[in-house]
Amino acid sequence: MKKILMSIMILAGIAIVAQDATIAEKDVPKKVVAARNKKAAALKRKGAQWTKNAQGEYVLTVGIGKSSVEGPEQNLTARFKEDGTWISTENVLDAYNEKLKKRMVTRNVQAACNKRADGGPIMMGGVTITETPKGKTFELMCGEGRVTFDAKAKEVK
Repeated sequence: MKKILMSIMILAGIAIVAQDATIAEKDVPKKVVAARNKKAAALKRKGAQWTKNAQGEYVLTVGIGKSSVEGPEQNLTARFKEDGTWISTENVLDAYNEKLKKRMVTRNVQAACNKRADGGPIMMGGVTITETPKGKTFELMCGEGRVTFDAKAKEVK
């Protein structure tokens, strides 16, 4: 029994240490902060939290707006390398805000999703918009399953 309890405590300790630790903006390299400032004003919001992940990337997370049901309307997450190179920005839209989803998802992607759904529901649940140096992708529900499209509404595997 003691061995089991000790094993659980060790695993819990490892899990706590493995989590990304929140860091103050003053502890983030100036190149990373400058890259954030250049990238998007939305990332400068009050309440934004910096963390550093296991890969050494600086990650900034911020909630925008207030959902009518729970949490923020949007969760923005941006990742940067230590030298200030922007890696990606992910925007997860609230599952219940249809107006926001229709505004943020381009019409060509909505049309492609409609076609793929073949009369089934579209954009049910959350929508994830990811932007990288290679371009933008939209992950959303189209009929029975989640599908990812690029900015030209081409399905991405």
